[in-house]
Amino acid sequence: MVFGPSLIVLAGVTATVSLLMYATIGDRPSGIKIARIFYGIMAALVTVASVYLMYLFLTHRFEFQYVFAYSSLDLPLKYTVSSFWGGQEGTFLLWLFLGALLGFTIMAKGQESERWAMVFFLGVQLFLLVVLVVRSPFAPTGFEVTDGRGLNPLLQNPWMTIHPPIVFVGFAALAIPFAYAMAALIRKEYTFFPRQVLPWASLVVLTLGLGIFLGGYWAYKTLGWGGYWGWDPVENSSLIPWLVSLALIHGLLVQRRGNKLIKTNIFMAILALFLVIYGTFLTRSGVLADFSVHSFTDLGINAYLVGFMILLGTVAYGILLFRARSIKAERLNASPTSREFGLAVGSLLFLVLAFLVFLGTSAPLLTRMFGEPANVALSYYHAIIIPAGIALLALLVVMPFTLFGGTSGNELIKRATWPGVAAAVIAITTTLFVNLQLSDLALIFLGTWVIGSSIYAMFLQTKFKFSALGGPISHLGFGIMVLGVVASLNYGTSDRVSLHTNEPQNAMGYQIVYKSTVETPRVEDSYLEVELQSATEKINARPQMYYTEYMQSYMRTPYVDEGLISDLYVSPLDIRVIEEAGRGTILTLAEGEPVEYGGLTFTFDRFVTGDHASGQIKVGADLTIVGAGDTTTITPEYISGPAENVSTPSLAIPGTELTIALVRILVDSRSVQVEITDPAQKASVGRSLLTLEISRKPLMFLVWLGVLLVTFGSLLSFLNRRLRKRKNEEL
Repeated sequence: MVFGPSLIVLAGVTATVSLLMYATIGDRPSGIKIARIFYGIMAALVTVASVYLMYLFLTHRFEFQYVFAYSSLDLPLKYTVSSFWGGQEGTFLLWLFLGALLGFTIMAKGQESERWAMVFFLGVQLFLLVVLVVRSPFAPTGFEVTDGRGLNPLLQNPWMTIHPPIVFVGFAALAIPFAYAMAALIRKEYTFFPRQVLPWASLVVLTLGLGIFLGGYWAYKTLGWGGYWGWDPVENSSLIPWLVSLALIHGLLVQRRGNKLIKTNIFMAILALFLVIYGTFLTRSGVLADFSVHSFTDLGINAYLVGFMILLGTVAYGILLFRARSIKAERLNASPTSREFGLAVGSLLFLVLAFLVFLGTSAPLLTRMFGEPANVALSYYHAIIIPAGIALLALLVVMPFTLFGGTSGNELIKRATWPGVAAAVIAITTTLFVNLQLSDLALIFLGTWVIGSSIYAMFLQTKFKFSALGGPISHLGFGIMVLGVVASLNYGTSDRVSLHTNEPQNAMGYQIVYKSTVETPRVEDSYLEVELQSATEKINARPQMYYTEYMQSYMRTPYVDEGLISDLYVSPLDIRVIEEAGRGTILTLAEGEPVEYGGLTFTFDRFVTGDHASGQIKVGADLTIVGAGDTTTITPEYISGPAENVSTPSLAIPGTELTIALVRILVDSRSVQVEITDPAQKASVGRSLLTLEISRKPLMFLVWLGVLLVTFGSLLSFLNRRLRKRKNEEL
């Protein structure tokens, strides 16, 4: 039991010795050698601790609390492996391990900056080690167990095996630009700062961006709410440092051309790391427990997180403020047609957007200071992202045609005109088929223009030269992604349908049949068999919906039929067994619109909300029924109780043998679904009723294509900067 904690404590001791050696006698070759040896020992101890924790998971050592909490005997191997980073203690160890490996690159490539860069880099590593001493993944369970609690069903997804490690590579790598920034301030040497930091900032943008995009695809395919980005605070905690890192890259591209924006770039290198720690605090302090589907519970490390943020901000920005007057930077070229001006404006736009997202994400914490904590509405993010997107697209339209020394206005107009004309034709043509909102029209026009400008840059300017392709490909991907986002979010269609087993219903141009529920030994592998048949295709969908004891609720996973033009999204909403006499007919009643059935006319008048009692929620529907000259009003109820138990009591329809029950409430469309049954017919007890939402999401293919191109462009930029740094070329 003491082996694991001892490894962490010894790693902390050796990291402290290494830091002290670098700080005190690191200006001597012998001091550097000793510091490196102790760093190597620290990295070896962290590696052994990581391997040991993985061994505990693979051998099902449930006497360790962390292993017990995040794994079980029935987990497949890939999910047992990913249980390593399924909880907080494991992710901190993963962060520490990846950082320990990356630290060797500073020793290998840092040269004169190594000493002070390693001092500050080791400071970050020591912070993680302190957290792991306080909250050890090797703590004992304290009682005898034969099986673990298991892994959250939401995390039992193939993306879980790669998504968190990719994100934490980005988190770990952020300490390196910070370390080089602090070394530059201590040494008062800023010439090599862009060369040292650009590859690492590119790696951060690549890994955090890829992690964000994979998370979006994971949510789209798994969560069942039909989207890929929900502005969840935990999503934003990765987005914000990614935006700042993008701003840093654009600032460094300006600095390398003439020692400009030095203080701004150092400020951003510090800020990116600070925001990662701040995001860690938000997501692991428990402050977001009521506002995020991803947030962790409080582990009792809040004081350490806050303390490190205060220390980091005070020391780093204190040194920057102390050195600020002595930093001599050249003036920025203020010509709007120069590339460096465009890069600086782009950097500013990313910073402003990061700040606005930061405010929205921090709302629960900020409002807590003045009363009840509250989150911002999604409309806040929509209000900031649309103008920010338009501004970024407008900038990307002209960037490929600008030069660092400036570009004549006539030449700029000449180069940009034809892509702009093509974009205008496409945007105007789109309005002939779709009733576009003004903001969407602007985004489509500018997004298409960016695509044209980027293609121009690749073919006519860079001539597909490897060293210059990263930026244009990323910009091309961004333009394509914008078109996909506008189409998929604002112009999709959807419908809801309630299905008895083997009783077809029509929706979204398909005849839909719920075949059966297929149960498997592992409940997480169970699925629903649903057949969708149209005039041109047949789809055998397998969405999932099952009750999980782990979450004490239902787990829903949609089925997505992906296509070039659109995706068909089949999402289960509700499944239950109706025990009743008689076979029923489902009617959908829109508010105020009469529907005839069996010689009767049914009209849904309004919703009636009942009192909440004993955890129950009652919603009724006032119905007017006209038949044989008589008019009556009845109010069937839909009663939702604890643990998602639902009851829909049947009411007799006066003057008939029929009964009616309210089986579905469709608030968005102001309609209800009722089931009319005839007790005189043959009894049918225990029939399943499955409710699905069928959605058509246009041009989702463009979203993922754009994402892939942005990622590929980021990869090319990272590889190019690594190669240029290795060849010691002038940046």
